[in-house]
Amino acid sequence: EPLMKKTAVCLLSAMMLTSAFPAMAEELTPQAKPATAATEQTNAEVYQLLDFSDEQEKEFATRGFITAPESLVLTDEAGNVIWNQSSYDFVRDAQAPASANPSLWRNTQLNAYYGLFKVTDDIYQVRGYDISNMTFVRTEHGWIIMDCLTSNVTAKAALELFRSEMGDAPIVAIIISHAHVDHYGGIEGILSAEDAADASLTLEE
Repeated sequence: EPLMKKTAVCLLSAMMLTSAFPAMAEELTPQAKPATAATEQTNAEVYQLLDFSDEQEKEFATRGFITAPESLVLTDEAGNVIWNQSSYDFVRDAQAPASANPSLWRNTQLNAYYGLFKVTDDIYQVRGYDISNMTFVRTEHGWIIMDCLTSNVTAKAALELFRSEMGDAPIVAIIISHAHVDHYGGIEGILSAEDAADASLTLEE
């Protein structure tokens, strides 16, 4: 009953807002619209605040690039698309429209670079296979993986890309930097539950 009352209040509030602002309600559609004058002016002012001729961040984003597939669409066993880099094609080599903050647009362009990168000696990253990165650190005993992406599909694909260039040296440890799902959700793409149980038993012994 309390839930029903809250739902009724929400519906009533929505009806009141729609009747009070009918023009606004009609404008709320998924179709793209030109920027309002205020939005266009605000976004134009960003060009005065920042130096968009400075390409240093692009140099950082592309430095150490090793390899990447020409296209990247990752699906699960049922054929569901889990990750699709082509979704970001609209920003590649395109100027920010008046409706978008040009600094955020630039940031999205830089995040759209994907593949395997060398960070420094003995440290590599797979980027753009998820909303976070997977980092590989070489040790004398094998590789340590830092963070496992969001999905077992993307994590498995990232590991396969890494191994295609760096070989099959063993994974000796996995470090989860913190408890956000994009840092641990893909762990089964790297380590099965059975392998984890076997490792636990080995440690106990």
